[in-house]
Amino acid sequence: KYGKSTVRTVTKQLHWDIRSKNWDDFPKAQKWFAAGETHAHLEHLRALGEAAMEEKDGILYYSMIK
Repeated sequence: KYGKSTVRTVTKQLHWDIRSKNWDDFPKAQKWFAAGETHAHLEHLRALGEAAMEEKDGILYYSMIK
């Protein structure tokens, strides 16, 4: 659906139970926690063979395997 995405891009698209209007309104520390959780889930999906990861210019890109 989304193609190759960074952890930040995926994190911004998810629903979070926090009282903020949108991603830009998130407290900075909460953004770090959310990104860490998202990264862990993406790595878990990769370990299961359900996601792929590639690095380009020092940036990690994840994509779902169909």
